[in-house]
Amino acid sequence: MEPACKETQISLRTYRRWVNADGHVRSDRQLDANRSEPKNKLSTSERQRILEIGCLPEYASLPQSQIVPSLLDKGVYMASEASFYRALKANNQLHRRGRSRQPRKKSKAFEEQCFRSPLVLHSDNGAPMKAQTMKAKLEELGIISSYIRPRVSNDNPYSEALFRTLKYRTNWPSTGFDSFDKARDWVQVFVNWYNNNHKHSKINFVTPSQRHAKQDRALLARRKIVLEKNKATTPS
Repeated sequence: MEPACKETQISLRTYRRWVNADGHVRSDRQLDANRSEPKNKLSTSERQRILEIGCLPEYASLPQSQIVPSLLDKGVYMASEASFYRALKANNQLHRRGRSRQPRKKSKAFEEQCFRSPLVLHSDNGAPMKAQTMKAKLEELGIISSYIRPRVSNDNPYSEALFRTLKYRTNWPSTGFDSFDKARDWVQVFVNWYNNNHKHSKINFVTPSQRHAKQDRALLARRKIVLEKNKATTPS
């Protein structure tokens, strides 16, 4: 019986639950089980309010992780991030926002038929990577060395993260800028948004300007007060 269950990809305990004492197989009771709704489930009007909030222009391009703290800063608590997620997903409103692509699986290098091409080791211009011993070993292994351009900070992970945020803004002109002045104006607006409006996940969803001005502790304390007040009103 155990090999048969393994072949059909079910556990032996599952099979035994399905079989009656007389040996007949009954239907899966999980499909027709009566499940009571949780007592703390949001009402229809509350879920509708979440949809209305999520479709407002100021929140339409933000995920639930950004919407909830933004509402807390206004003294409003509607639901948790998980409840926002469920309400938006149930109404087909949970799509990828911005210009970033859908995550996809990447095939292995040999599946890309590149095994006949030489390997390339890309690195910075540090002394260890440019040493003659290193170059000799790379040449021995048939590996081509590649280095970043001087005075280009594309090996800095913080700069990389900033560049990605910039390029995936919804108003990023993917076709390019018409002039240097327009590029400068766009970046100026982006810098203002990044520092004064964009809530960063790594600093508890406060803006960089709030963190730099040491306003984040008071802001997080006010958010906690809003949460505790709602918790006292609705403990569930």
